Amino acid sequence: MFRKLVFVSSIAALCSCGNSSTETATAPQAAEPVKDSTSVAAAQPENDMADFKFHKLVLNIPSPFEIINLLPKTGMEFNKSLINPTDNSSKYLSSFKKGLNYGVYGVDMIYLSTNDQYSDMKKYFATTRKLAKDLDAGESFDKIIGSRADKNVDSKDTMNKIMDDLYTEMDVYLKSNERLLTSTQITTGSWIESQSITMNLLNGKDKNTNNAILFQKVLEARNELKELLGLLKEYEADKEFKPLIKEMNDLGKIYNEITTNDIDKALMNKITEKLNSVRNKIIS
Repeated sequence: MFRKLVFVSSIAALCSCGNSSTETATAPQAAEPVKDSTSVAAAQPENDMADFKFHKLVLNIPSPFEIINLLPKTGMEFNKSLINPTDNSSKYLSSFKKGLNYGVYGVDMIYLSTNDQYSDMKKYFATTRKLAKDLDAGESFDKIIGSRADKNVDSKDTMNKIMDDLYTEMDVYLKSNERLLTSTQITTGSWIESQSITMNLLNGKDKNTNNAILFQKVLEARNELKELLGLLKEYEADKEFKPLIKEMNDLGKIYNEITTNDIDKALMNKITEKLNSVRNKIIS
């Protein structure tokens, strides 16, 4: 279910590992709402239509975790150059940039995990934890995760289980703190990063029995983007979001050029180039 998108992109919770001295034996407790009137959460206005579209999106589109998890299974070799370097995080000064890249780094951590790149995981944990704290979420995430991620960082199966456990609590946290704008930023960053990694790996390759499922995911991404653009329409008046939303709409027009179940290499390259352009604006 795509509703796990919020959880996946909010995997920055894992960056809170190591702050608890004991392992939590039972399911983690839901985080309490942030009450600081100066917090990012408190500053976000209500938008009933955006709320409706967000929850519709969450219910109807698959998680970026699914496609990232498929990459090594389909023979795609790991390419570290496709993830956002942690050094870039110091450039993200606005809550807008932090929300977007919070989603980006969450997908990057999943990409590292599914490719057994554990040596880089802790550095990405630290980076996403910093973003989580800046978005008023660090303390709540510490309560959810405790030391579980730190103790199991080199276990793919356990890490995936922790991610699944985290989703439920993340959903409670985001709803209880009315984090719709931040959630939308996270969702956008997550979707772009997962598609960018996938398309750069797939671009120029011929369709075969091993990677056919990835080509199918590209077709499905066309409809996913339509759903996401419907949500982003509610934020077109936001000065920071507006330029990116325009780029996303332009990307949607290119995806709409897909008219058959077979995508030629020229169109694949066109989509990849536009994805890279949008992503570069997000991570710059």
